[in-house]
Amino acid sequence: ALGTLAQYVDAQADRPKGASALHLAVRSRDEVCVAVLLHAGASIELRTERGRTPLAQAEEYRSERLLHLLRTRGGGRNASAPAPASAGGAPCVLCGVRDVHSLGIGPSLCETAERLRTGALWASRVRAANPRVWMRISCTRKGGGVDGGATGGEAAVTIEFELWRDCVPRTAENFRQLCTGEAGRSNAFGSPPLCFRGCAFHRIVPGQIMQGGDFIMNDGRGGESIYGLKFADESFDGRAGHHGSAGLLSMANSGRD
Repeated sequence: ALGTLAQYVDAQADRPKGASALHLAVRSRDEVCVAVLLHAGASIELRTERGRTPLAQAEEYRSERLLHLLRTRGGGRNASAPAPASAGGAPCVLCGVRDVHSLGIGPSLCETAERLRTGALWASRVRAANPRVWMRISCTRKGGGVDGGATGGEAAVTIEFELWRDCVPRTAENFRQLCTGEAGRSNAFGSPPLCFRGCAFHRIVPGQIMQGGDFIMNDGRGGESIYGLKFADESFDGRAGHHGSAGLLSMANSGRD
């Protein structure tokens, strides 16, 4: 388990005032994070601007568990010193430090590791319940066929989206129904369907965004929701407010709220 987690960890990442990730984990008394960082190769010799090492921090906090962990596993991936286990318990399979009492069902986990596991299982169930929709997208040459039809274009590809209903339920439902077309027709002139089918990407910024979905004007000046012309911003908290990686689906808003 430690090896799986450690491959995703940057153990040498620096923080303000020279504190490393290991310093921060020790300061928060998080034994699981300390174990993962040590397995990923974090050095116990790193010092803050004030010259404090993670080991000195643990001594200051008088944490025997952290001290034992740092002294026995401070060698990183090559450290092999076993964690102590009492006769009445078993070492946690994640951090290897705390003695826990297992009922023999599933892995032996300390209290911290069990909280992490419970949170991960909850998040997995929530995301499994989120709706998923798909779009078939084709790329055509400008002027190819009628209204930029398929002449000279490339084969359509299908992209699947997970809609974060657990974060923004109204926004997710709006996007879902605009994909299925089940909301009927728009109140705009000509009563076009409330559906993304046939929409073009009216704005493309290479390396940043592809923006589309204007089924009214097809140029970004139109658009409508299933709730009416506009609806209030729902949330920018948590995952809904962080758009820092490729492949994320967003809905553009129109001014404040």
